Amino acid sequence: MNRLAFCTLIFSFNLLNAQTPVSDSVSLGGGYASMSFYSLAVGETANVNAKDWDLQIWNNLMSSSIRVNDGAGVMLYRLQNDDTTNWMAIDTTGMTPLYNSDTTWEIGAFSALAGVHPDYGWGIYTGGGNLTGYRIFVIKTISGNYKKIWIKRLVYDGTNAYYEIAVGNLDNTGEQLVTIAKTAYPTKEFIYYAIDSAAVKDIEPAKTDWDLVLRRYQSYITLPPQPAQYYTVMGVLSHPAVTVAEARGVDVSINDYSAYPFEENISVIGSDWKNFNQGTFQWELIDSLAYFVSAQDGYIYKLVFTGFGGQGTGKVFFNKTQLEQASTAVADASIRALTVYPNPASDQVQALFVLRQESDMTIRILDLSGKIHFDSRLKARSGLNAFTLNTADFAQGFYLLSVNDGASQLTFKLVKNE
Repeated sequence: MNRLAFCTLIFSFNLLNAQTPVSDSVSLGGGYASMSFYSLAVGETANVNAKDWDLQIWNNLMSSSIRVNDGAGVMLYRLQNDDTTNWMAIDTTGMTPLYNSDTTWEIGAFSALAGVHPDYGWGIYTGGGNLTGYRIFVIKTISGNYKKIWIKRLVYDGTNAYYEIAVGNLDNTGEQLVTIAKTAYPTKEFIYYAIDSAAVKDIEPAKTDWDLVLRRYQSYITLPPQPAQYYTVMGVLSHPAVTVAEARGVDVSINDYSAYPFEENISVIGSDWKNFNQGTFQWELIDSLAYFVSAQDGYIYKLVFTGFGGQGTGKVFFNKTQLEQASTAVADASIRALTVYPNPASDQVQALFVLRQESDMTIRILDLSGKIHFDSRLKARSGLNAFTLNTADFAQGFYLLSVNDGASQLTFKLVKNE
């Protein structure tokens, strides 16, 4: 066989193999003790302890996001008197919990109270990439200890970026000032920190080596007959550079994803591909459900879940199918980085998104039945756009906020509280 024929044979085999489902699984262990970083191209790239860290810091130099390990019991609380002048006189009376967003990495629990720029919830933007902390919080750590915590500042001097974080016991003992350098971990998407042991946890694979993370986290959902509230779930969150399209009620053997929009929402896969049957006390998978993932290797993958072991084993089973390379419309969407906050919303929300170029936009808010409750057309500029939307008259429940420029669309789940 000549070299050309041999290469053609290899290419044909790879093309055929790319459309063949591959069965795989990961194990989070009993009680979901681990979290799994997964690359659709090569499989699991890290399986690490999910219960030995408190803070998850997004290493993006443009981000001020700090999340708490809510899936393992870490909780952040807002104080009634949270001005930094009260640092030596913490009063926990009437403190209320704050939560990470489960739809964007940008809104961690520390940012849950963010207003409009320059207010980022825990700090005020002072220019040049620098933020100064103006709120103090109480945090329950992974070990169950209650501590006071103050993100004093985020500094970016053009070369180095670092946080200064003050932590101490509520009785003003054991205080320390922690410095966490974002620029010390240039290959990592997130940095993890354990408060009680005062240790940075370098547990994540390189940012280019994973597409999805399987782990426990908190999500605002409805589990009838209870009203919507935060529950700890086991689910799948996507990498900041990965987009996902959900296809429900479909023949899962079909590879056509053209009718399904790819979203930057990190919990498009989330936790609702399964359901716990209260009658049989068994986990059941949702039928006719597939996900299409635009992964970091440039390919689209179809993902279909085939089994779930629950907290006894923490095992997740699935089939993945490599499809074609991502189209320009998927890989280079003209709308990027949609974020809505506060979420859950009360009287108003702010929608933030980035455009590659100036465009005529359509912004809609729909309920889950498809009824349109808000519909506006406007001119948006190239770069960052922020729009405030009035939701005071909306009924309590779930909504979808969509932003469309005619070429691409992003959809974001919005929760309205009374």
